[in-house]
Amino acid sequence: MPAPELITHLILHTTAGSWGSVESIRRQHTTERNPPWADIGYHYLVGNPFPTFETWKHKRPSIENDGKLFPGRDLDHDGDVDEEIGAHAIGWNGRSIGIAYVGEGGHITGAQLHEMLSLCRDLCHRYRIPFKNVIGHYETGANKTCPDLDMDHFRELLGLLQ
Repeated sequence: MPAPELITHLILHTTAGSWGSVESIRRQHTTERNPPWADIGYHYLVGNPFPTFETWKHKRPSIENDGKLFPGRDLDHDGDVDEEIGAHAIGWNGRSIGIAYVGEGGHITGAQLHEMLSLCRDLCHRYRIPFKNVIGHYETGANKTCPDLDMDHFRELLGLLQ
């Protein structure tokens, strides 16, 4: 478990799917990966209006799910996800908290953006992380576009909330 003083970054991700929930992504990470992970890789997940394939397929959005914050990785099942070492960014997991939003191609709802900004602001204050250390997965050196957001703009928005 990383000590709070060792958490230096927040790393943002996208699930790269139009629908999903903590349960579906946990299942994907623990049973469909080879080798499987011990749990979902992210500490937090921000939902979109489509928690299941059926809601997405039949275009039946769930208002209460849009922008809802879900705790993720909890290996010891104590409810404190911040203390876990994530599995979201190789080389960064021991010193970061991973936050993902359900979506792909930069399709993020206003409710999701609001929740991600609020969560990042709160975590930055809790762990004394400068806003410049809120980064996208692509900024870790990974050959990815994740989270498919302009992170400079995200950090500007984060600074406006102070």
